[in-house]
Amino acid sequence: MAQRHPGHCGECRVPDELDRIALTQRLDDLRAVIAELERELRIDRDDGPSSPRRSADTGR
Repeated sequence: MAQRHPGHCGECRVPDELDRIALTQRLDDLRAVIAELERELRIDRDDGPSSPRRSADTGR
């Protein structure tokens, strides 16, 4: 059975770099989603005290 080794070894350099790139891209995507949600929340607060909007697809 092959033993797993830390990602800092020479054999894993390329996959590790690809993993870092993928993680960075995913984090960028998540930051964009969070920024959009924050904008929507600010808009909702500016609209005044109304009942919370319900999501069309979840009904919550």
